Amino acid sequence: MEIHEVTVESRRKEKPQLITREQIAAELCAMRQWKYVVHTDETLPSGGLLANLQLLYGYRQAAYCDTYIANFLLAMVQNTGPIWLEALINQAAETLIKPISEIYGTCLHLIWHSNLLVKMDQLLFIDTFPVNTAYVWFGKELKND
Repeated sequence: MEIHEVTVESRRKEKPQLITREQIAAELCAMRQWKYVVHTDETLPSGGLLANLQLLYGYRQAAYCDTYIANFLLAMVQNTGPIWLEALINQAAETLIKPISEIYGTCLHLIWHSNLLVKMDQLLFIDTFPVNTAYVWFGKELKND
């Protein structure tokens, strides 16, 4: 269980009682073995990280993961090491004779779940095309739940 509070940093500085309240909330959560996290305008994702999270979030559901495609992508990245994202997608589409949209969906699902890793603070896509500096590498095995 986690409790996340979102606030503005300047407000916390103006009202010291908010820090006290946060400390009490953190202690209460710890007693229940919960996690208490405070997010501020200074700590929330922004820039490339925010854009990537907004894109990838839509592909988190298992419906976007074709196991056949996923296993191919993971094996390819394991065998080659870091590879350009666009090259991975194009090669998978050509080899598997699948539409690029299916490869994209599975690839983005794997990135969201850390099966494939990327530099999240670097923008991955511009106008639906992978940027030429976006590389992926192997993260972890696909779990077939």
